[in-house]
Amino acid sequence: MNVLIIGATGYIGGAIATAAQRAGHEVAGLRHPGGHTLPEGVKAVDGDLTDAASLTIAAKGFDRVVHVGPPLGEETDLAPSAWTNSRRPSAKAVPPPGLWRRRAPR
Repeated sequence: MNVLIIGATGYIGGAIATAAQRAGHEVAGLRHPGGHTLPEGVKAVDGDLTDAASLTIAAKGFDRVVHVGPPLGEETDLAPSAWTNSRRPSAKAVPPPGLWRRRAPR
């Protein structure tokens, strides 16, 4: 399975990336251009959580997107809608099954 991990440079995302690789999955990490180094063996995919177009492009070709990156807020965190749009261009902007995200405390 091809997996894109948003937040793969962080503590939890890095652990998920390593575990997914050990399980035999192809793993890529979303990385803001000029961002932190990804774990060894994780392919870099450039994108920006505040830019829906870059996320839609980044998510193409992946079977799953795991979002463990920092919550940016309801209006700015576009990862779920971008993944949906990359899979089904006519779909509504809602998270697909198997995709979750953390919400910032209010």
